[in-house]
Amino acid sequence: MITAIKAAKGESIDEPDDVDKKLALLKQNIGQNRNEQVNLTYSEETVKQAIKNIVEPLLAAWETKLKDFDSLFYNRNVSLEITYENTSYTEHFRGKCFTEIEIPSFKDETFERKTAKQITAQITTNGFAGTAQNISFLGGKITFQFYENACAINVNRDTKSISKLYHQRLNEDETQSIVQTLAGFLYDNISKHIELD
Repeated sequence: MITAIKAAKGESIDEPDDVDKKLALLKQNIGQNRNEQVNLTYSEETVKQAIKNIVEPLLAAWETKLKDFDSLFYNRNVSLEITYENTSYTEHFRGKCFTEIEIPSFKDETFERKTAKQITAQITTNGFAGTAQNISFLGGKITFQFYENACAINVNRDTKSISKLYHQRLNEDETQSIVQTLAGFLYDNISKHIELD
């Protein structure tokens, strides 16, 4: 009866726990555990943990998939770019595969340590094996952005990204979905360059 009177007067009829229910449904709709809360925030330690639990396993899975493509190229190169907090300084690492690059979570500067804010991993391919084509092109890119409460993962500048709180890991389905997206991007780029002949 009280609810009907409030509604007739144009007052809000939401119950105090309605917002909690709506929030739980919202979290569920975006794929988050309805009871999930931020346990860790951005720090050198949480970035180090995210590199160990998210970045390195994803790059290792990508590396495994890239080996399926390696026979198509003269060679491929990988690179990592790490941008640190409160600075425009970006550190570059290059190699033949991601597993040979140790990823630092911080940079010592003259008077203070700077924690990583963004890591970009990408591959470039060089030439097609068995042909005279010496074409180089981007074969895929992942950007890991470290925010206050979570790490966002963006693939090939796609408009949507995956976010993980700092205590979370990518599950196998998420990892394979990202790797397959990267493999599809590389395949499409190969197809474009072969069709140019």
